[in-house]
Amino acid sequence: MKDNTTSNNDSVTNRRSFLKNAALTVGGLAAASALPIGAATHQKGSLAQTQNPDWLNQGNLRFDFAPGFGPVMGDQVPDFAWNCTAFAEVEWNKLHDFVEIHVHYENLPYRPRVERLPGTNPRTPWTPAYPEVVENAAYQIWLIPIHPFGSGAFYYDPQTLDLVGNFRTMPTPAPNLLINTAPVVRLVSSPLFEPNKNGVADLRWRFRYNQVLDDTGGGGSDWAAGPLNLRRAGNVDAITTYKLPASEALSFDFFLNGAGFVLDTTVEPHPKPIDLRQTYNPIVVCGNGAYQQIPFGLRVDTLVTNRILAYTPSEIGQTFVRPLIPGTLI
Repeated sequence: MKDNTTSNNDSVTNRRSFLKNAALTVGGLAAASALPIGAATHQKGSLAQTQNPDWLNQGNLRFDFAPGFGPVMGDQVPDFAWNCTAFAEVEWNKLHDFVEIHVHYENLPYRPRVERLPGTNPRTPWTPAYPEVVENAAYQIWLIPIHPFGSGAFYYDPQTLDLVGNFRTMPTPAPNLLINTAPVVRLVSSPLFEPNKNGVADLRWRFRYNQVLDDTGGGGSDWAAGPLNLRRAGNVDAITTYKLPASEALSFDFFLNGAGFVLDTTVEPHPKPIDLRQTYNPIVVCGNGAYQQIPFGLRVDTLVTNRILAYTPSEIGQTFVRPLIPGTLI
């Protein structure tokens, strides 16, 4: 964290130094990428392939999904996720300017009623009003690059230390605001879909290679995690879910580069409320990494240690919620 003002007052300087140390504790957590690099267990598209320039021009992948493979804080994995099986096939051609994602599901409930476990809703002032109950739910796929889009500046009130804005909402911030930076991830949503009454679904999602647009015609949304207040050391919450216009859409190159991308499946209201469009409802079913897969029964400790952890026998088959991280008041 840095302060974009200067002062000769030693006590103010000491206070700012203290706040910098507190914020760095949080920033170190938030700076971790979504998935570890060395967790390959079953890969049809290898990291070595990405070193070939032709990989960006034309290619295809097939990979299996796993339930609850990488939930972030507050994400809920419903009990039915453990019975669902799915695989994805991804094909792209840069010259012909298309990407097509086909995902096949079995044992995906038709229009379920899904309740959040009490007290686990991760809504913040910087997120939509996530519902406590989703009736007659539909589903969405989310295309997410593993590597962050970049770092964004997040602004805090110098007195209350509350988050008051970010690089999107405050392009010309007041000079006295405190600044913390956090990596920003791009999320892009498919059209809503639902299975048939036998629990079988086939989603075919096609979009332009050179302009990856979401189901609303926008450029997806930003997502970042960090502190809501700098007095809470170790606090990690969603601090932006900013919706982006088509003019800020990425090329599919960005998703293929580096460690690649993930696909994840969420439970969504149908129709989606306006404030939830382009952003995800934090009830996740199944998904996986395109280059490196997590097998059934394991998950990534996303944004904390980024290690591979095993679900306990008592968690498998039950509704699971990744605990929130409120931090410690200092």
